[in-house]
Amino acid sequence: MLYTVFALILSAMHLMYSAWCMMKHFWIYIVRQYKSALKRYSGEEELKIILKSVKRFNKLPAHLAIIIVNEKISYNDLANIIIWCVAARMSCVSFYDHTGVLKKNEMKLHSALLEKWKEPPVIWGESPQKNGIVKENGYSNGIPSNADLSLREWSALQVLLLSPNGGRQAFTAATRHICESVQSGSLAVSSIDEDFMERALRLGSKEKPVMDPELAVWCGKYCCNCGFLPWHIRVTQFLHLQTHHDISLKDFISLLEKYSKCEQRFGK
Repeated sequence: MLYTVFALILSAMHLMYSAWCMMKHFWIYIVRQYKSALKRYSGEEELKIILKSVKRFNKLPAHLAIIIVNEKISYNDLANIIIWCVAARMSCVSFYDHTGVLKKNEMKLHSALLEKWKEPPVIWGESPQKNGIVKENGYSNGIPSNADLSLREWSALQVLLLSPNGGRQAFTAATRHICESVQSGSLAVSSIDEDFMERALRLGSKEKPVMDPELAVWCGKYCCNCGFLPWHIRVTQFLHLQTHHDISLKDFISLLEKYSKCEQRFGK
């Protein structure tokens, strides 16, 4: 009898909390839509606002990672993020979807981007594109924010679509290659150290690898990595965004500003 009473109390508390969360998210959605209706910018105006805003920041991420946590993918909003990353002079943006849906529907993202920008300066996939500054210890610390470039002189942005399968396959392939090399005698066991594994598992091509993400943004109700690149996030700064749906220009600039104020000590 006592167990039943406690179960009913817990169920009622859970129901009230769920209702409160729904009301909260609905209110946030209404406020965002209202603000968005008040401030609508053209594509060129958005780019100018970003260029002006980032000049105030001490640093910018060269590689931004967007982690989609238990959300339906909004290709239109992801396309906006790509355009804003181009304007912010980033080298790479990666989108991680642990369900693999985004990677399977890559062409939908292509189409959404082309509707907004006919000839976007974008490189899809792990191509040897690298515009950021790399520190001597191998860790990147973003691109300079005071770059005074013309509005039309865009650097190519690399776009990566990541999924758990891709990460596991890369780890499996690297491990298999190491085992086969040791077995054939072309690789000594003593030469396998932390630096060796870092080179074997890094993104991009062997000649010009993609730098680890300096900033990763969770998009969803929960702060969860969902298996996102565990060997590439040692010095990554994580920030939370309630949802990537209807993400505004203000949201994007706010994330960059928060990252700019973060002090990275690299374990010191």
